[in-house]
Parts: sequence; C-alpha cells; structure tokens
Amino acid sequence: ITTKSDEISAAKNPMQHKLDSAEKLKKVADWDSVNEDQIQWNAQLLNLRNALVDAITNRDKLLGEICELLEEKDTMQKDLSDMKKSKQQETKTLQNRVAEITAEN
Repeated sequence: ITTKSDEISAAKNPMQHKLDSAEKLKKVADWDSVNEDQIQWNAQLLNLRNALVDAITNRDKLLGEICELLEEKDTMQKDLSDMKKSKQQETKTLQNRVAEITAEN
C-alpha cells in the first residue's frame, strides 16, 4: 500500500524509496515466516494434545480392565475359599461316619 507521502518521498529520493520499499517487503516476508512457524508450532501442539488425550483414554480403559480383573480375582478367591470350607466339612462328615462305623464294629 502506497500513501501520498510515499509517492512524494519516491519523487524526491527514488533510491531511498526503493530501499524503504524493500525493507517493508522484507518485514512482510519475515512476518509471513513467523506466521508459518506459528502455524507449524500450533499443529505440533495440537498433535501432542491429541496424543495426550489418547494416552489418558487408553489409561482409563486399562484401569477399568484392571478393576474388572481384580473384582474377578476376588470372586474367584471367595469361590475357592468356599470350596475349601465345603471340602473340609465333607472330610469332617466322612471322618465322623468312619468313627461311627468303627465304634459299631
């Protein structure tokens, strides 16, 4: 964008005007480069954020599975304990019956 003062400056000192114009173009190019870097940085941050969300989601799923396995383990331990008690009771009953039979003879 050229203004009236730019046109006057260009008429009075064409070489300086060219240098000023070149400097302005360089600043625009630098700004575009900064914008491109910022876009790439933002994209990398977004990728990292998405990876973090995925990791947290996976962690939550794994924690849920661990909880289910722990509950299943507790149930199996209780079942095993109940089976042991039942077998002990059966053994006592059989021992008592053997004692009775032995006493009768």
